Amino acid sequence: MYARLRFPISDLEALEELEEAADVLLVHEAEAVLAEGGPTATMAELLADLFSERGAGAA
Repeated sequence: MYARLRFPISDLEALEELEEAADVLLVHEAEAVLAEGGPTATMAELLADLFSERGAGAA
């Protein structure tokens, strides 16, 4: 969804501001999904799904 930066950021404060802005954006997106009654998952479900996909691709 988000493009990774492909250049070094020498200003650590600027990087922290970018990370904070990305966090705020994700919170707004999550709130919109919840408001629409969209699907949710627990952290345990997310981790299980992540590791099961990773394991299936490695086999």
